[in-house]
Amino acid sequence: MIKFELINPRDPIYFFAEDNKTATLATVLVGEGKYSAESEEFKIPFFMFGGFEEFCKDKFGGEINLDGESQKRKLIDCLMTFEVNGEQTSLNNICQKAKNIAKQLEKKIGE
Repeated sequence: MIKFELINPRDPIYFFAEDNKTATLATVLVGEGKYSAESEEFKIPFFMFGGFEEFCKDKFGGEINLDGESQKRKLIDCLMTFEVNGEQTSLNNICQKAKNIAKQLEKKIGE
């Protein structure tokens, strides 16, 4: 697993992903393009003004798909690892949002 830091204006948050694609998708889903993330070897930029599709083409050779249960499981596992590094100071609970998205995906797999 790769450790990422979620870059946001409030709390220091980290998470783990199996690969850079999964980390990119988790960052975009949780931050809605307003947050970026980085590991020691990979940077995910902000996408507030677009550029997500171009980034995916450049870094991954195309768009990111959630085809198949294994891809969804990787994303769920990643979202469940979001944690505040220290004390949470923001009312915007980013980690809980990540876990809620994971739970919604889990329900869709079960349907």
